[in-house]
Amino acid sequence: AKKMLEIANFLDGCAAGIKTDCVPPTINKTELELCKTNAVAYNTTVSTCITMATQGKDACSCFQATAVADEKKVLTKCKASSSAKSSAKARSKCLNTLKYCKANVTAAGVLQYACRYSEEELTATLTQLTANSAAFSKFLAKIKSLTGLSGVLPGSTSNRTSRNRAVRNTEEEDAEEDVFDSPQARMRGKREEVACSTVVTSITTCTTAITNTPALTTVVTKCKAPTYTIATCTDADKTGIQAALNTALEKNAIILAFLDAIKAELTATTGSTPSPSDGTAGTARVAARSRSLLRKMIMEKMQLRN
Repeated sequence: AKKMLEIANFLDGCAAGIKTDCVPPTINKTELELCKTNAVAYNTTVSTCITMATQGKDACSCFQATAVADEKKVLTKCKASSSAKSSAKARSKCLNTLKYCKANVTAAGVLQYACRYSEEELTATLTQLTANSAAFSKFLAKIKSLTGLSGVLPGSTSNRTSRNRAVRNTEEEDAEEDVFDSPQARMRGKREEVACSTVVTSITTCTTAITNTPALTTVVTKCKAPTYTIATCTDADKTGIQAALNTALEKNAIILAFLDAIKAELTATTGSTPSPSDGTAGTARVAARSRSLLRKMIMEKMQLRN
């Protein structure tokens, strides 16, 4: 509450601070107008000399004329360095004020949301999100072992699979058959082999759970790593699986963004940063991309409602 009060008081002064610190700098307009006039005059003279050269006339005498040298000398003195320094200083002052105001607006939003929930509720949500993220990672690993395909985020390099891999190679199938022929296998029974297109259904089911209930246990259930085996995939099957994986990876940005948000809220309310074991570790680039994708999806939903 104390921190919220401090931020609120700071934000109350933001409007006045911006009005004071973002005033256009005072510049010497007379100097700038004179510079413009001299620049135009020099450009006109040089253009005349260039035209003479293109027409096969004596351009050397034109460039060597005293008028050209005099105009260049006058223009060289026109640096307006004092005005440039004044503008740069004013710009930095304004940007710093805007930066601090924006940072406090963000902090106020985090605190306002965090105050609605107890530390226990936030911690429980963080734990569930972590479990959901782990389940999704295992799910992707299993899909990759079945198909050799991985999801690709927008802007990332394209996925490449080995040309020698026909989803499941002959050696793997032979080894699996040996296992299935063993007494233990006959007791357990073979794993179910399904059509390759079933993989798309599994991915879509997982993606839907992440999109609709990213912080609930539904994700762990719907994104459980499949236990079936698949038949040989056609090129069309692989194309469908790749598209589904790309969408799933993009939607997973919701979980990653929520993880970052919950950590920020816990830090704001408790004063301590959650340990890496409380959530999934990720680079700043991945976190930024996740927040960007989350904002995009939220805006899309708002537009659909309107």
